[in-house]
Amino acid sequence: MINSRNISDLRPDVAANCRVWLELCKAQGINAMVTDTVRCQLYQDDCIRRGTAPPGSVPTFHAVGTGLAFDFCELLPNGRASWTVEFSRRAAAVAKQMGFSWGGDWVKPDNPHLQWDDGGRTTNADILAGRLPPPMPPYQAPAPDSPSAWAAKAWAWATEAGITDGTRPGAPCTREQVITMLHRFAVRQGGATP
Repeated sequence: MINSRNISDLRPDVAANCRVWLELCKAQGINAMVTDTVRCQLYQDDCIRRGTAPPGSVPTFHAVGTGLAFDFCELLPNGRASWTVEFSRRAAAVAKQMGFSWGGDWVKPDNPHLQWDDGGRTTNADILAGRLPPPMPPYQAPAPDSPSAWAAKAWAWATEAGITDGTRPGAPCTREQVITMLHRFAVRQGGATP
């Protein structure tokens, strides 16, 4: 039975970005620890029996030979592991800036899960059919006034469309700013009045 927590078992591009993610988390006072990287179907079946994986599931992104996903937790000062939603959200925010997808955003949330799926373009069905995402670009911190590489196209489009003013791409948004951008998009689509 294979259930690894070794980052080196991930695909090399994902492993490199996983290590960067851990360092970025550490720099922000987020004490994250990788708990699972790759697993075999036998271990997945054990997870199903224990109720920690849905019935009939297969280890697509976590599969041995695929290595596109890892699970994580908070490492507490006493050496124990903790899996709170708030911690997962904080750690995932760092990962999402790098281009990882977070399981907490799914309809059926999987909070301690991160994966490289090329911005959602690679699905479980793709993995099962042997279609893997392209290599994950090595993370490079964006310049203060530049969007991350994975968001550059969308940022340019939104700026061109007038949905955002194009400034401060890495800054947090208030609810007012989010609603304003959504309204601008709806106006552009003809679904709202200016």
